[in-house]
Amino acid sequence: MTIRYAVLMLGALAMVSGCSLLPERPAKATYMLRAPDVAPTDQHPVALTLRVLTPHAEAPLSGNSILVNPRGESIQAYGGARWSKRLPLLVRDHWIEGLRQSGGLKAVVTETSDAMSNLVLGSNLTRFQLHYPDGEPEVVVQLDVQLLETTTREVVATQRFRVNERTADQPAEAVISGFSDASQALTENLVAWLLDVSQEIYGETDQARPPSDTESSTTR
Repeated sequence: MTIRYAVLMLGALAMVSGCSLLPERPAKATYMLRAPDVAPTDQHPVALTLRVLTPHAEAPLSGNSILVNPRGESIQAYGGARWSKRLPLLVRDHWIEGLRQSGGLKAVVTETSDAMSNLVLGSNLTRFQLHYPDGEPEVVVQLDVQLLETTTREVVATQRFRVNERTADQPAEAVISGFSDASQALTENLVAWLLDVSQEIYGETDQARPPSDTESSTTR
């Protein structure tokens, strides 16, 4: 009876203090990318509306983990830190803000907007991680974009963007700064490319009518 009582008492104590018997998960700090800083264009805005779709990304790039590729094909999450939102949304919002800062297009909207558009920017995010190509930490960002005509879904232009940015891997704030610097460079390159392509397509056309998702407003 004494042994049975002792066992029951130990079980009850384990249930009461169960949280202290299991390893506690460390709290994760939440980070955002530094806001882009894109200089306003000195050209007249191109009279078109661009719809920027959230980039497609396979797991684990589709989540909010800050990713590290220490060696080979291994992908790990940076401990104790995460992005403030899912990575595809984080980078999409960065591009949109950069495009709006440039003022090179009449309007820039997302896929959730009811506004009509002339062109659609689709993309595939294939790299957004810290890696060590020669033993030194470096942020790598790679993006494949496709610019489509809204009505016909015809591919107007495609481009691959890749940025490599040296950084430190400790503390977490240094890692985030490296990701922000790489994102700034990619956004600048993306904005410049989009404005060049848009100017080539629409720069000399009459855009008196509002853009339409149901009727092509492109004059070729």
